[in-house]
Amino acid sequence: MKKLIPAFLLILFTLTGCFSSIYDDIENTPDPNLPAPQSVEELYSLYNAVEQGMTKAELTERYGEPTPAEYKGELMYYKYFNETKSAGVAVYFNDHEKVTGKTLFYNKKASLIPFSGRYVYDKISNLKEEMTIEAAITEMGSNPLEISCTYGTDGPESAKNIYVWYNEDGSTLMLTTDNGIVKSIIRYE
Repeated sequence: MKKLIPAFLLILFTLTGCFSSIYDDIENTPDPNLPAPQSVEELYSLYNAVEQGMTKAELTERYGEPTPAEYKGELMYYKYFNETKSAGVAVYFNDHEKVTGKTLFYNKKASLIPFSGRYVYDKISNLKEEMTIEAAITEMGSNPLEISCTYGTDGPESAKNIYVWYNEDGSTLMLTTDNGIVKSIIRYE
């Protein structure tokens, strides 16, 4: 099981563009044909509603039928959309159809810029691996967007998250965390 967690993170990072040299809107998430969200509440309406251990049946009952199953490698996920289809969530389930992870689904990176705090390039050097996400946010002076969460087997406190700041010029600062501790700091032009 422990070997599956790094593979799962690799797939999630690939979905969110972590390994591209320049962050590009890539296949599966986001979909540039969808309308843009108009508020942060609209953007996160489904993402924040999905919690560890929820079942696929519960989500389908509340939010309707998801898209047909999609795959990244061997990992299967489903997408649920809000009423306007301006945002949603890609949800990963275990063999018992319980939520194990989620990735924010949106139409394109530019749609996230209005809802993200900005970062100052000169402050990036103050960020360090092994600091808390709270300390990193304080250091940057603005709030990032959470775009992915993978739940650990020990409950919500063992989650792995991806947080992103988007600047007006399209540059991106991404932090990956494990249990609220920064594990990587990546900047894209």
